[in-house]
This record gives sequence, structure tokens and C-alpha cells, in this order.
Amino acid sequence: MGVNHITSHLSCEMLNVFNELSLLTMALTVEPPQRIRWDDDDFPGFGFYPTMHKLLAMQVNPNQQGLGNSVQEMCRLGALFFVAEIRRKFGIAPVITKVYSQKLNMLLQSTEMPWNRELQSIRIWVIMMAACAADTPADRTWAVKSLVRSGECPGLGAWDEIVNIAARMWWIDEVFSPKLGELEAEYRGY
Repeated sequence: MGVNHITSHLSCEMLNVFNELSLLTMALTVEPPQRIRWDDDDFPGFGFYPTMHKLLAMQVNPNQQGLGNSVQEMCRLGALFFVAEIRRKFGIAPVITKVYSQKLNMLLQSTEMPWNRELQSIRIWVIMMAACAADTPADRTWAVKSLVRSGECPGLGAWDEIVNIAARMWWIDEVFSPKLGELEAEYRGY
């Protein structure tokens, strides 16, 4: 199941952010000479900082319960992890993701709703982004353990299948693929 099955749980603002992530992905993966270069100092200012600002400005009411609120926050955090790794690829430092990891961990522990099958693809993408963007070994380990838990879902098996699900969403090989070897080794260790 893909993103189309969760659109009813997302605000127009979040859907617009996903559209911006799609445009960002295209700008960073098209063939040269149209492709944005990783050493372009001007691109972050107009290419992804406006999207990051929208994500940081989105408020999720922690007192409001329900699937829509949980899915919205899960997607927001996934998008922040995605942008964090792109920022690092552009040489921007420091990029701290610990708070996002803590929030995602709390969200996934506080409710079982994000674990349902309907949300499998988006959940796997979010957790994969968290694993790739983790800035501490503990956060990476937590994310990998969450991927293991996802792998235990019916119909989802091997590491390659998890990577394929994540890569069909918002993914840039040049940014995320270098992290896969280490993540796979840790995943297979559980």
C-alpha cells in the first residue's frame, strides 16, 4: 500500500509538503545539466529551507488523539529526517536529529495505530529516514529495531523489501544508499 491510502489522514499543508519533497527529489536526481549540484551554495535557501520552515511551524496538538493526528506527526517527522540528510549532503553542519528521533519513538510507543497495515509503507519510509538521519548510535539502533519490528508484519520480509518500499517513496540514492550497508548489518544482527 502506498501514500494514496493515507491522504485522508493528512492535512492539505502536509500534502503540499510531500509535493515539495517530490519536486526537491526531482531537482536533485535529474540528469545534468539540469541537476542541482551538491556544492551549490544558493540552493538550500530556496530549495528546501522553505519546506523545512513549514515542517517546523506545523503544530500537532499532543492532547488530541486519533489516527489522523498520529499519522500527520509521523509524516512530519519523516520529512524532517529526509531534509536533515539532504542538508548534510550539502555540507550544512551541525544537523541535529535527536529531538525528532525522541518524538518519533514516543509516538510509536504511545499508540499502536501507526503500526497497522494500511500505514506500512509510510511508516517504513519514516523509520528508514530516522535510521539514515540518526546523529547518535542509540537513535540509529532504536530506528533499526523499529525496522525489525516492521519486518515482522505479515507480508513484509527481508531487508531488500524494506529498502524497496522506502526507495519507492522520497529517496535520493546518492544521499541514502551509502548508509544502507551499515544499517543492513545492524538489521540482520537482530
